[in-house]
Amino acid sequence: MKKLLTIIFLFYSISGTSALNLDSLLNVWNTQTNADTIRLKAIGNIAWHGYLFSKPDSAIYYAKMQYYFAKETNNTRFMASALNTQGAAHWIQDNYKKAIDLYLEGLEINEENGNEEAMASTLNNIGLIYQKQGNLHEAQKYYERSLEIFKNLGLMQAITGPLNNIGIIYKSLGNYSLAMDYFERSMNIAEEFN
Repeated sequence: MKKLLTIIFLFYSISGTSALNLDSLLNVWNTQTNADTIRLKAIGNIAWHGYLFSKPDSAIYYAKMQYYFAKETNNTRFMASALNTQGAAHWIQDNYKKAIDLYLEGLEINEENGNEEAMASTLNNIGLIYQKQGNLHEAQKYYERSLEIFKNLGLMQAITGPLNNIGIIYKSLGNYSLAMDYFERSMNIAEEFN
């Protein structure tokens, strides 16, 4: 359950629908007269919302389709998104090295494009993997970078994730006072936004 809740923070940039109709999305993807971005969003939703949590191998398959089509159409935003989905799928499968490699590749694309929100989300994702591996120092570095970007962008709701994750790091290190500070900051923001 903890892993599922953590994964919720993995992907911040694609919004989905609560009732996913894979057949409809596949139809959108397969209709070549649709705009490229519409097709890319459809295949991304298939990968993320359709398969990521139930069949990560299928999510990787569809995310690779998204990546190659985005590359073909020179849509770097969706290239990075597809890499993020693949990274999440590998993380779910406990293939941490591959997940980090994919996240770093997507991070580089987002840095080149100046997509700071996606950068912050990816940095948080990388931190989650390092934390899972027990490398708390490295995890905290990524969480701090994520937190700073979210703050600079004024995305107050988004900073609750890195704040909470940093709190978990301090709790793991036995620094309960500092952990409580981060947890309270996260909780106060969450309450403010209901």
